Order: sequence, then C-alpha cells, then structure tokens
Amino acid sequence: MTRERWAGTLELVVAAPISLTRVLVPTTMALSTIGLYCVVATILWMRWVFDLRLEVASWPLFVLGVLMAGLSLALFGFFLSVTAVRYRTSWALGAALEYPGWLLCGFLIPVSSLPVWIQPLSWAIPTTWAMDAVREAASGGSPWADLGVCAAIGLAYAALAAYLGRRLVDSARRNATLALT
Repeated sequence: MTRERWAGTLELVVAAPISLTRVLVPTTMALSTIGLYCVVATILWMRWVFDLRLEVASWPLFVLGVLMAGLSLALFGFFLSVTAVRYRTSWALGAALEYPGWLLCGFLIPVSSLPVWIQPLSWAIPTTWAMDAVREAASGGSPWADLGVCAAIGLAYAALAAYLGRRLVDSARRNATLALT
C-alpha cells in the first residue's frame, strides 16, 4: 500500500467500485508467491550448486505446508496492509516487526528455542503453525493439526482485515482524513 501511495495510485485503489478486500488479497497473494519462489530456488540451489540433499519424509505434505505458509502469510499481510490505507506511517511498524516476526513464527529457529514468556505471542501468527507443519512433514510426523490451526488463524485474520478495511476507509471518508498521497 505504501508503494501505491508513493506511485499516486492509492486513491484509485480505495475509490475502486469493488471492496478493498478484492484489491488487497490478490496483491498480498502475489507478494507471497515471491516467498514461495525463494523457497523453491533455495532448495534447487542447495541441491544443484552445493550438492546437498534435503531429506523430507513426505514431499506432498511438505509442499502443502510450504503452500499453507505462503497463503497464511498473504492473509496476515492483508491484515497488516489494511492499516496502511488509513494510517500513513503504519509501514514503519510493519518494517520494524519484519525480522522479529521471522523469529517469532519459526522461520529461522524453532519456536521452542525462544524464551518461554514470548512463545504464546508466536501462537497468534499463522505461519508459526505452517512452519510446524513443514517440520512435521519433513520428519515423518503428521502435520494435519498444525495445518488446520494455520488455516483457521489465517482465515480469522482475513475476516478481521475485511471488516477493518471497510471500517477504516468509511471512517476516513466520513472524517475527511484519508491521506492518499
């Protein structure tokens, strides 16, 4: 949304005759596919360039977990992007939380390695559950419970974002406080 604001097209996005949800979800999904590309490229480089093998017990479940991570990340991004329409500097908060978010959701290290007091915060991030599912699939366990929780939390964020998107844009229009440029 920040790029839309900088490009001067945010006004067109908000004024479109369709809901903000129908504009933002495809955008966040497209950005999420970049992450999926990075996963595939990393696995291929690992194999072809460094001659390392990734040992995965169930490739179909592993791929499903990675796809669920991408989808839930897009839905969480949708939730965060809604605030960028209403609040000009919300991108700064998102940027500040990016790297800690990688730690919290288990992209870099297992959540169980984090201090006990912060682990409950990670449970509210859908990609935490997707990463648990990926690890379970790789080790031969059952990722289904983690995938279910990931989907439920991701959908909850999407529903909340759709609701907030309507409310924030309506409020901004009513109060003439929508900073589009």
